[in-house]
Amino acid sequence: MEPVEFAPEDTTIRWKSQEKYQEIGFCRRKLFSGISPQFNNRVDCNGDTRVTIRNLSRADSGLYILSYTLPCKVKKDVKYHDLTVYEPVPAPHVEKEVEGNSATWCNFTLYCSVPANSPVEWYHWQKGNNETGYRHYMNGPSIQVSLHSQSLGTLDEEFICTVYNPANQKSTSIHIKDICTLMADSSIHLNKPQRPSQLDESIFITCSTIAFVILAVITIIVVNGIGKHLSNGLSSLK
Repeated sequence: MEPVEFAPEDTTIRWKSQEKYQEIGFCRRKLFSGISPQFNNRVDCNGDTRVTIRNLSRADSGLYILSYTLPCKVKKDVKYHDLTVYEPVPAPHVEKEVEGNSATWCNFTLYCSVPANSPVEWYHWQKGNNETGYRHYMNGPSIQVSLHSQSLGTLDEEFICTVYNPANQKSTSIHIKDICTLMADSSIHLNKPQRPSQLDESIFITCSTIAFVILAVITIIVVNGIGKHLSNGLSSLK
């Protein structure tokens, strides 16, 4: 047989924060009588050893102490509830600082920032793309990166900064090709098929024409030589 839980005859609610310690009010027969104006119209009595506080803000963080009297008990029971309220984090802003940008090397620093006094507790960086997937790169608000032209495949990747707190997270990304512009341009030139210029085409046509003329002259000389040889032979026969 399960034990029967009795509703408390009354429950007193106290709240302790870093700045103050005060009594919020008390519950009796599911009715709340408030004392602190900070919690006006925000506390509900559930009829048992629990209470509900609505529309929480960061200012409501602290230690809540519930002391209540159960039937057939003289001494009050006490429960402690440590509450931390987190607000949603803002979207981070990523800035770049390029120390070196060439066709072979690209050195830069990325900074991930949020407005002052934002409820952010962790910074997390990832690197990758949708095809290869994303992998953890580093933690912290800033990272230093050095890339070589031999790793041109990384130009299709991006860095993602994610800011966290226990209740929320948001991310912002930046593409590597938008940072290493000279290396990206070099990659485009290396991969782009080269089309002959008009000058190259004219040189090719001129060389072909000269070769044809030389071949024609050689043919005429050979033909003339053969003709002379035949005429000399016929003269000797006569």
